[in-house]
Amino acid sequence: GVSAFENSAVTAITIPENVTNISSAAFKNAAKLAKITFTEGLTYISAGAFEGCASLTAIELPATMETIANGAFRNAGLKSVKTGDGLAKISAEAFAGNKALATVVLGKNVEKLGVGAFKDCVALAKLELPASLNNFSAASFEGCTALEEFEYPESVTAVPEKCFAGATALKEIEDHKNLKNVAVDAFKDTAWENAQPDGALSFGRVTYGV
Repeated sequence: GVSAFENSAVTAITIPENVTNISSAAFKNAAKLAKITFTEGLTYISAGAFEGCASLTAIELPATMETIANGAFRNAGLKSVKTGDGLAKISAEAFAGNKALATVVLGKNVEKLGVGAFKDCVALAKLELPASLNNFSAASFEGCTALEEFEYPESVTAVPEKCFAGATALKEIEDHKNLKNVAVDAFKDTAWENAQPDGALSFGRVTYGV
């Protein structure tokens, strides 16, 4: 249930096969939780379910997983994340603040990244996004200071507010013919934007003001 193991001293857990939904804050701030075994059948991880689980360094989500809710793994100790092909939505700040997160392998059917989904993941240097992705949200990669290069699928048509703001090492960004809109602060304080001349900036076929 909600907050069932919040602040508990549990170190490892296997989610039973008959569980389809992990409740909000179920393991929030369970600081000693180091291992979770997820089983097929799980479809939804609720808001803040594993937020603040500082000892949790790796997760592999089952193919049945469809949605990771707001802040589900925010400020945990994750170094690696692997999702299955059932995952369609990564909600707002789902993985935000995982300072050691360096490896993310997404399934081929992710459609949406929520606001600040990977915000302040300062060790994340590379991320491959599936062709199914429809859009980023604001601040999806804000503060990802290790991110140097970024490729995204042609299905993405806009780069929203603060999407890469503060990603100071970002110096190479692929552009696509379908890109139609770039927010004024989408690349604020990135190496790429700082290297551009003053005035309006051109990103691929899109010109935007600064």
